[in-house]
Amino acid sequence: MNLNDIIPNEKQRQIYLLRQQGMKFKEIAEQLGISPSTASLYYKRAENIVLLTEWYQQKIAEFDAPSDIALTKGDVRVMLDALLLFERAQLKRNERETVNKYQAEYLRLKKRSFEKLKKKALISAMGEKKYELMQQKYK
Repeated sequence: MNLNDIIPNEKQRQIYLLRQQGMKFKEIAEQLGISPSTASLYYKRAENIVLLTEWYQQKIAEFDAPSDIALTKGDVRVMLDALLLFERAQLKRNERETVNKYQAEYLRLKKRSFEKLKKKALISAMGEKKYELMQQKYK
C-alpha cells in the first residue's frame, strides 16, 4: 500500500509515518514546529484514511472472490429483469405519491377558493352585518 496515493496531505502522511516509527506526538510536534494537539489531529485523520482504505480493499477482495453458487447466464438475466421490474415499480410508486401530493394541494386550494366565493355570495345576498351575525351565531 503506497501512502502517497492514500494520504494526499503531505503533513498528515509525514506525521503518520513518524508515529508508526514510534515517535510521540510531542516529539513529532517539536520536529515539525506544530502543537502536539495538531500532530494528534493530523495523525487521527491519516489513520482514518488508512483504516478506511484497508477496509475498502478487504470488501473488494470479498466481492471479487468466486461464489459457491453456480449461476447460468439465464439465472443472471432473470435476476437483472427482476431488479429492473422492482426499480420501475419504485419509480411508479414515487410518481403516484407525487401526483397524489399535487392533487391534494389542488383540492385544498379549490376548496379554499370555493369558501371565498361562498362568503362573497352570502355577503352580497345578506349584507355584511347579517353575515357577521350569522358567523358569530354558528361558531
